Amino acid sequence: MQTGTIVGLANHTILITRQGKEIPIDDSGAPIRNPDGAVVGAILVFRDISERHRSDKQLKASNEQLQQFVTAAAHDLRAPLSSASVYAELLSLRHASQIDDEGLEVLGYVRTGVRRILRLVDDLLAYAQATHFEPQGDKQTPIEDALNTVLENLRSEIERTAATITADKLSVVAAHEAHLVQLLQNLIGNALKYYGDMPPQIRVSSEDTESEWVVSVSDNGVGIEPAYTEEIFKPFKRLHGDDRPGSGIGLATCQKIIAGYGGRIWVMSQPGKGSTFFFSLPYRDGGTANGIKL
Repeated sequence: MQTGTIVGLANHTILITRQGKEIPIDDSGAPIRNPDGAVVGAILVFRDISERHRSDKQLKASNEQLQQFVTAAAHDLRAPLSSASVYAELLSLRHASQIDDEGLEVLGYVRTGVRRILRLVDDLLAYAQATHFEPQGDKQTPIEDALNTVLENLRSEIERTAATITADKLSVVAAHEAHLVQLLQNLIGNALKYYGDMPPQIRVSSEDTESEWVVSVSDNGVGIEPAYTEEIFKPFKRLHGDDRPGSGIGLATCQKIIAGYGGRIWVMSQPGKGSTFFFSLPYRDGGTANGIKL
């Protein structure tokens, strides 16, 4: 009534009945105006979301069970695969003189296949663990801190490709640092894999809009055909063969994280002219936009 505007609070208020029963609701309000346009009252709407709460709890429990299963399965798979890789390596080192060229080639295929499966197991585990946590309240995370962690994690790949990575002044956002690290590490890691004739040049930027933070990662790599700019965010979708490393899980993991925050992720690219990946994070209580506390 003070502002004369329609508001949808959706703040998950709890109503308590006369019998003491708690009912979760979403509430909203709209002004009532007289023929002259003056506000003379308000309509309040309270929506019972008990069923949605029950569904959310069931889904959360199901996701936790699935994550536990994937974690256990990954552990059980990694142990024998690691052993197979070690034994294949020992055969190559200790008995190379007793194995003909064809046998050594087969052992090479075994080692390569085992490494690929181990990488896939690790990527599947990361995908399963890329779940959204509750909002952090007034805790803020500088994107720059997450970027510094990523640069340290990818140091060997950066040195190997002679990559140049630069960053503009980056925002402080209401998101978990572990999620920001996963997002930036997947996007920058892809830029280090899919570079063209020149060493990778990667730039990280952020922008504060009226309703969200938008982070971008640009590169000068091989680019993406327009027909595949949505397909690449699906699990196991790879545009290149075995000549480029990867399992096709990284971008799907990014999309899963962003979806948990209610944001978006997309790409703008031209074949041979590089790509720019964007992801957005909606403002939440405690975040900052242009230095203003929300």
